[in-house]
Amino acid sequence: MIHSSKDKIGVTSSARMDFIRTDYYFSSQTILEHFDKDILNGDLDDGDLVPYVLDALSKQTFKPKIQASVLEKQRHIVLSELQMSNTIDDRIELQLCQHLHSENKLSKRRILGLEDQIKKWSIAQIKRFHKRWYFPGNATLYIVGDINVSKTIDAIQVRRLKELGINYGEFSLHKDVILKDSAHLIAVLDNSSSSEIVDFLMDKDVLGHPIMDQREAHQCIASVATTITLEEPKLIKLTNTSKTPFHSLHGNYIVSFKATRFIIGVFFAIYQCHLARWQFTSDIWQEAIMACAPTTHEDGKGELVEFTINPSEIESAIKQGLEELIYVEPDIEVPTELISSSRLQELWLERHPTFIPLISSNANVNKLHDKGTDITQRRLSNGISVNYKISKNEGDEAIMRVIIGGGRALESSDLKGAVAVGVQTLFEGGCVGHFSKEQVERFCLKNMIRYSMESTEEFISMEFIFKLRDNGMQAAFQLLHMFLEHGVWLEEAFERARQLHLSNFESNLKSLEKSTTRKLMLAMLDGDERFVEPTQISLQNLTLQSVKDVVSNQFIGNNIEISMVGDFVEEDVESSIINYLGTVKATKNFKEELHQHDPIMYSITPSHLQSEVLLKDTEERTYACVAGLVPNIWGFTIDGKQCLDSMSSYVKGEDLQSRFHDHPLFFDITMEFVTFIIVDTLRKDVIASGLAYKADLDLRLFQKLNLGWYMISLISTPSKVHKTVDVCKKVLKDFRSEEISQKYLDKVFHEWSLFQN
Repeated sequence: MIHSSKDKIGVTSSARMDFIRTDYYFSSQTILEHFDKDILNGDLDDGDLVPYVLDALSKQTFKPKIQASVLEKQRHIVLSELQMSNTIDDRIELQLCQHLHSENKLSKRRILGLEDQIKKWSIAQIKRFHKRWYFPGNATLYIVGDINVSKTIDAIQVRRLKELGINYGEFSLHKDVILKDSAHLIAVLDNSSSSEIVDFLMDKDVLGHPIMDQREAHQCIASVATTITLEEPKLIKLTNTSKTPFHSLHGNYIVSFKATRFIIGVFFAIYQCHLARWQFTSDIWQEAIMACAPTTHEDGKGELVEFTINPSEIESAIKQGLEELIYVEPDIEVPTELISSSRLQELWLERHPTFIPLISSNANVNKLHDKGTDITQRRLSNGISVNYKISKNEGDEAIMRVIIGGGRALESSDLKGAVAVGVQTLFEGGCVGHFSKEQVERFCLKNMIRYSMESTEEFISMEFIFKLRDNGMQAAFQLLHMFLEHGVWLEEAFERARQLHLSNFESNLKSLEKSTTRKLMLAMLDGDERFVEPTQISLQNLTLQSVKDVVSNQFIGNNIEISMVGDFVEEDVESSIINYLGTVKATKNFKEELHQHDPIMYSITPSHLQSEVLLKDTEERTYACVAGLVPNIWGFTIDGKQCLDSMSSYVKGEDLQSRFHDHPLFFDITMEFVTFIIVDTLRKDVIASGLAYKADLDLRLFQKLNLGWYMISLISTPSKVHKTVDVCKKVLKDFRSEEISQKYLDKVFHEWSLFQN
């Protein structure tokens, strides 16, 4: 709530800054319709709130109340942000800024400032800085909204001009300032950035604004300034008009500085070449190419010399380029379909697709619809399971997600990273059947299909987002059918995928956070690389055939589940399911379980219980992790036991509490509460005490693997990190031994509910 000079007006406000400016953002209603009529004591005649919002903006921007208590609070926040933003990505950006601005002061500055300086800023220094830079003459005001333009302009001007206008001294002063500013622009014109000139030029051209050379513009301003009287600024209203005294050829405006001849030469040379080559008339030619040239450049000896060029040189170069033969690339045939109707008929006769009873239902139930979730379940004769939900909220769009069980857990010790590289290879190749990657891309573009693939420790997943109009759903199902049965594996795609994972591995080693996490995961899981990025040696041991075999062996009908949500018709989706998924070739042993993954070992070696990673860094900082194993999402531990069975308070029965305990997601929801409680305690004991700037708890619960893990990440200073870790471990131990009161649990439930909403 921001206070205006009259009363209170509800305004949403925020502010942000960067190297060059501070932005104040105010959002408000423009009329009084949702306020009490007497809120402004009758001073608002027409219900217009804009003047009051401007009044509040002016006070907060130019006349803020800077108090010592507020300063100390903000100082603490900025210091915390300074530490939290000190990640590898932030420091890469800082290094980039230092190199790009090595010739000026920006190379030695950070947006948040230096830590030593932040700790020393006083009230007096802050006020002096604000007074120097935060004043109306150094500000630009933007107003966007449902406003009355003329009234808003009056409201903007009324604070300064009131009803008195300006006096002769102000008039003379501002006229002299404008003339001096214009003359200064000429003096620094040769040092102007070419990119800025081009951006300015293109913006004005798009908006249809006239542009003059700065020297000519200054001459016009100087000649007109002598004729302006004091009364004219009071009477003149600036209005938009299409009639301007400045025009240039075919609506294209040219601004020039020292290399004037170069720019004009480019314009007319290209213009003449277009006319000569394609015989366009000036009435229909609407293009413009603009360029800027430096005033000096380095010659072959490394010395700066003046840049000179004339229109004939440019015209000659352009003509020479236009005369060169251009070989037209062959047109890529965009397929209208990936599976023809005749081929689909052949697949029907060959494979006889049908719907079969669901695994989790009675033998005679082929279709199950849940009224609570509005989800329909189906199962095909080749083993593929399908879930779909009709939702009108999607608006003629649908999303389809394919989950293939197995994932990186099925990687063997001699094929580490095979699944990760294999899935990326299939995605990079993008070919299916006899269609090239370019044809598939254009097919997706034509049918408005977006798809992606990725692998996790448990699954290979594909996601398709598509429009339903113009047979979009059939096109998406055709693409999925082709990927499942006729995916093409290319050697060049394999090399790109392997290089991508190699880059990720090398990047992780250079990151303090990722390198620490990697070492901890390997120590906790006895060096198992299936849960981290594969190493360079592991990637070199892979071949295209090996990754193809590992991934393709998971494409088994009984191992594939497809879920869909969209604004489709039930008949259409069932037709597409039976036609394009039912005709996917069934694996002979699809009814058998997928072969088991290598066992996952939990390391309890004392030497691995605590370790350190030392990396060279530009600043002293520490990233600590405290981690451990937990059961999976269903409550099963790494040795296959149900953890709830070992709890003394867990008793099976028919009462309501027992039924809650028997719910499949009981353990998952319980762990959400546990996470919320531990994070709340960490904030009190670690962050509030100043030991760490950041403390987060990440929980990973697997669905098919009998394990999960928690990881608490801490960002602190080298002098405090060991104490921070000790406090963190104490929080975990106390949580196991201390009883949680019902009052505190109710409070957590309330906060958790708000967080979920």
